[in-house]
Amino acid sequence: MTAADGVEVAARLATTTERDAPAVVVLPDFRGLHPYYEALTEELAGAGAHALAIDHYSRTAGTGWRDADFDPMPHRGAAVDATAASDVQGAWSVLDQFEPSRRYVLGFCFGGRRALLQGGQSQLDGVVAFYARVGLEGDGGSPTQLARDGQLSCPVLGIFGGADPHIPIEEVNGFRDACAAASVPCEIEVYDGAPHSFFDHDWSAYADASADAWLRVLRFLGLEPEERTASGYDSSGR
Repeated sequence: MTAADGVEVAARLATTTERDAPAVVVLPDFRGLHPYYEALTEELAGAGAHALAIDHYSRTAGTGWRDADFDPMPHRGAAVDATAASDVQGAWSVLDQFEPSRRYVLGFCFGGRRALLQGGQSQLDGVVAFYARVGLEGDGGSPTQLARDGQLSCPVLGIFGGADPHIPIEEVNGFRDACAAASVPCEIEVYDGAPHSFFDHDWSAYADASADAWLRVLRFLGLEPEERTASGYDSSGR
């Protein structure tokens, strides 16, 4: 796809034949367009949404297909918040061709924070963020500060692991409080004992938490989850 700044960006698109379908822009974790996120777009399409997953690193790593062994670290520093905003704008130019009924951004970790930074966009119906560093500053600010400044306006679903060493519960609570003070609809779910990335890695010990999180995502997107989807999604991406 073409980002708003004219750069060609690798992406994976999956569409649905369902009527009145929402559209979802998926922002991956630090791995970029890992095969897991390609599989996730297909799962979202199967649940009744148009989905487009964006690669963070096309500006420095090119647009070729990435396998699971791709090393993102040499490219991560160039993936600043401003490029994420440009990428998301470009994604809507693709997804809006399908005339979606609603528009969402879904992000994970590195991409979860970047998803929340899009939460002040007009015509955005919600943001879903898995284990986002909500207090982490960058060139686009932090999600918590955006909420305090009244620049985060759409509903938010935040999903966190209670045993995540990277995101203290105080940081999560601070974000929740900032959203409440700004009257931003904000649903936060913290899964006791779950680590960072419990949903997008093959950790069967957290299957119940992952299944519950997936149902919450579908409901937030306004989709009616089927029993197959609720219990059968393989979050390892295989």
